[in-house]
Amino acid sequence: MAKAKVKRFFIAASREKENIIISSLQKFGKLEISNPREIQAEIYPKEDFKETEEKIREYRNIINILSLQNEIVDTKLLLKPLDSLENAKNEILDIEAERAKIIIERQKLQQELNQLERWNKLEVSLEDLGDFAHGKSFIGSIPQITTHNLDSIKNFFYKIVDTSNKENRIWILCTNDTFKEANEILKSSGFTSVSLPVKKGFIMDHITSWKNKIEKIQSKENELASRLNRMSEKHASDFLAAYDYYWNYKKCREIFPFLQTTEKIFFIEGWIAEKNLKDLEAVVEDLQPVYISCREPLDDENPPTILDNNKVVEPFSYVTELFALPKKDEVDPSPFIMPFFATFFGVCLTDAGYGIVVSAFCIWLFIRYSIKGENKSLLGILLICGLSTVLIGTLVGGFFGIDIDNPKPALSFFANIAQKLRVMNPLDNLLLFFYITLGIGVIHIFTGKLINIYQVWKAEGFIQGIQVALPWLTFIPGFVLFLATFLFNIQGIPDIVMKTGNYLLISGLILIVLLADRGQKNIVARIGNGLFTLYGALSGTLSDILSYARLLALGIATGVVAMTVNIIAESIAQIPKIGIIFAVLIFIIGHTANILINALGAMIHSTRLQYVEFFNTFYEGGGKEFTLFKEERQYTYFAD
Repeated sequence: MAKAKVKRFFIAASREKENIIISSLQKFGKLEISNPREIQAEIYPKEDFKETEEKIREYRNIINILSLQNEIVDTKLLLKPLDSLENAKNEILDIEAERAKIIIERQKLQQELNQLERWNKLEVSLEDLGDFAHGKSFIGSIPQITTHNLDSIKNFFYKIVDTSNKENRIWILCTNDTFKEANEILKSSGFTSVSLPVKKGFIMDHITSWKNKIEKIQSKENELASRLNRMSEKHASDFLAAYDYYWNYKKCREIFPFLQTTEKIFFIEGWIAEKNLKDLEAVVEDLQPVYISCREPLDDENPPTILDNNKVVEPFSYVTELFALPKKDEVDPSPFIMPFFATFFGVCLTDAGYGIVVSAFCIWLFIRYSIKGENKSLLGILLICGLSTVLIGTLVGGFFGIDIDNPKPALSFFANIAQKLRVMNPLDNLLLFFYITLGIGVIHIFTGKLINIYQVWKAEGFIQGIQVALPWLTFIPGFVLFLATFLFNIQGIPDIVMKTGNYLLISGLILIVLLADRGQKNIVARIGNGLFTLYGALSGTLSDILSYARLLALGIATGVVAMTVNIIAESIAQIPKIGIIFAVLIFIIGHTANILINALGAMIHSTRLQYVEFFNTFYEGGGKEFTLFKEERQYTYFAD
């Protein structure tokens, strides 16, 4: 079920063609090369990739220098021979090295300019600063709150040059005799001495000179940047293609240790999906002579798992992979996840308007951007869930929280259509909605039990399958009818149905006790284990079914919040002049927030129900990932 059939392939060919064959298989990209079962021939020595890795680092550096990280180029071949790129590469590295030096010099000059500008109000010539025969002249900064401490020093003069950021910049003049005392007070007052980058002339003259120096250096820096831009326009595609070439060359050569070889022949084994065998034969057809064969996996082999679903189910394979791939003897749960996941999401939102918004947003993203990988799967899940929300929201009459039973005159036509399409109103039929959510849960769990029965039947035979099937096929329907009658007190159930349910429940309980531990021969131990299993069946099944009540809570919460947003917006709209503007903002922001919060909750809870309630009935996971031997192109692709 939704797992591709995998076969073991075997290729043998002349060593003269090993490079071209391995390269062709890498371009083919639909197989996995793995260690052979038995190694009887010489193994290739481990290759030293230092030179190739150095090339990868160099071209990665070039790509960073030219800021090409977001570029994707269409190429079938390298636009220029690799050797011809060496001169361009070296020129770019030289330009970047020179530009780096200039940037450092400019930053240094800028820091010095900033320091000079802080002292632009200093009117003293710089020659007047320093040590003299009978005194000292110097500048520095001191906190404003401690500046007054300097007033007590004798034979000491200071002048506040400028003030900023709670500090004073001051010029000090004192005699040598008083410097020792003054220095102690200056230190205790938080004084910081300043040394300027120049020693002669006036500050303002140097500020002008520094600005001219920075301007010249900036001009040179811009010139080098322009040269890099021209090199980028000329060689961008070449460097991107070269990076991908060397990266894939390394990946290709890394596969050689998995080969077996004799003096003239090399051998290679691996796994491939059966549907791709003809394509593989076509790839090697032009490389004859090549021997290729395949076989079914042996019992003691653990082939990789390949999920193969249609376009609707494929996004939900991501939910399976996120948990674990199915084992060799397990079914792929993705086709079963899809309808339940979409239904759970729709019940949690219960608003067709929200579903339209979610679906339209996903479609726009698919059209606007080239989305791949996990993001594509997540967006596909959200799109299908959005469409499900449109359907379920229509059935329960939810559309942006509008009260279709008491609509505004402008919405009466739409409300009439919505009323005709509505099957039930959850707020008016809360108990019924609760039973529906539990019923969906029963179907979900029962489906898991049926899958488990199928897996046991397939793995262990018909008799074992029946022994697994009978207890649960009788217990679950009987237990549900028991809950409906005695716990939830649902009226109107025919007597024949109730009696049938009782018989099914009793039969199921007995069968669980007798068949729970089929491998146990001791009857006492079997019954003891059966009673323990019975306790788990009763408590576990009840708790599992009640877990689906959260769908009700999330669905009602979404609708109530939507209605509340509309009520608030309608009230604000009554304010004269500006009311309508704020009402529109509240409507948009409120509903957007409601969609985001409850869509996130719907995704989380729908996933939880799969992993905890559904998988617990039949699925363990633990399959081996199918590791493709393929090209990994980050910046280039081959056009058709």
